[in-house]
Amino acid sequence: AVSRIYKALLAGERIAIYGDFDVDGITATASLAEGLSWLGGKVTLYIPDRLQEGAW
Repeated sequence: AVSRIYKALLAGERIAIYGDFDVDGITATASLAEGLSWLGGKVTLYIPDRLQEGAW
């Protein structure tokens, strides 16, 4: 996974992050997005709506 993300960063590809709606999921998603953005990544976030999409 790390090598694929590295290649995406180098190529300027958009990186999608699929997070979770609980507290640690939102925190982890935000932290990963911030880090990848800091490295120049083009990040798209997705956190499912708990009421509409339900729990996994």
